[in-house]
Amino acid sequence: MDNQSLDRRNLLKAAVGASALPGMASGAPINVADPLGVRNDFPITSTKEVFLNTAYRSPIPHQVIAAAQAASEQKALWPLKADNGYRQDVRERFARLINADTDEIALIRSTGEGENLVAWGLGLKAGDNVVMSSLHYDTEFILYRVIEKELGVQFRIVPHRDGVVSVTEIEPFIDHRTKLITVALVSHQNGYVHDLKAITDLGHSVGAYVFADAVQAAGVVPIDVKASGVDFLCANSYKWLFSTGAVSGFYVRRGLFDRLHLDRYGEGQISRRLANRQYEFFTDARRFEYAGVSNVAAAQLATSLAYLDQIGMARIEAHSVGLGLRLQRELERQGRRLFTPPGNRSPIVAYYIASPPPAVRDAFAKAGINVTARDGTVRVSPALFNTEEEVDRFLEVARKIT
Repeated sequence: MDNQSLDRRNLLKAAVGASALPGMASGAPINVADPLGVRNDFPITSTKEVFLNTAYRSPIPHQVIAAAQAASEQKALWPLKADNGYRQDVRERFARLINADTDEIALIRSTGEGENLVAWGLGLKAGDNVVMSSLHYDTEFILYRVIEKELGVQFRIVPHRDGVVSVTEIEPFIDHRTKLITVALVSHQNGYVHDLKAITDLGHSVGAYVFADAVQAAGVVPIDVKASGVDFLCANSYKWLFSTGAVSGFYVRRGLFDRLHLDRYGEGQISRRLANRQYEFFTDARRFEYAGVSNVAAAQLATSLAYLDQIGMARIEAHSVGLGLRLQRELERQGRRLFTPPGNRSPIVAYYIASPPPAVRDAFAKAGINVTARDGTVRVSPALFNTEEEVDRFLEVARKIT
């Protein structure tokens, strides 16, 4: 094996595969047992368990495993030539995924880090307020409670109404002192898809910025940052992007690169070294990359993004959301009370249960079904590798659990 064989472009070609995936050719028959032609790529489909829990943490395909192996071999054999080009590949591919420009993308470690960069970087002060959907993730509640205590910023939580936090619910909570509205684009709690364009328009009408946590959206539902006008967005890679985490795409809208005060510094931000230990910083989103992310993790994410692009995001959405919509219909027919609003277009579906969550988890586990049961709900999240037959198996078990 030579250095050329581990070039990042060749790695992506080898990992993703040069030929079209089964069922992708125009007019090709659809295999109902594997509609997207991807099941053989995912080792988890060879187990006895039905995995319907991608909203918790996704499995990864063989291609992403191979990318880690190849990048590790490169580090083993040519440690001084470890290829930072993986990072640029990720910036470019993530930008295309969300309809951003490449220079609007920084690579950081997690979605939570992205929101911390925004929350602490905006210069919030006593008397300001931050408005947040109650369907957000736990990290954000922790973050803004600390900011509330340390800075005297008012933290306003918009309660959901039947699983929905619409712009109508948000509007009474904002005023001229609102500096930030923050939402999970797709809620991990019930899969609710927030209307990002309406929320951003509302925020901008009072001079507020809008942050979107897209970890449950990127890779499975359409994201267009230009159409929505959102100011900041971040998504980690270990859920619907089918990679291993430790690297996240952080979007900062053009014109806001220098709006966020930097609270951490390192050589990753340096565009040019001057005499006498003086430095020039990047003026685009790379100014937030104070330290490098793992090359192995970047190689994996570059590969998974290429893999998803080859399958086609429209096909992934149609299949995954289609399974979600079917779950909504069938659970309602079982008489279940849904936490997910009817017709919601994401693959995450949650419904209320009366039994204690540990007993429910036990029952599903004994039946070989992997879902999330907590806080009085069951959450199901089928992905691109799941099938109608697996949904049937889940529904049959769910019917017997109160």
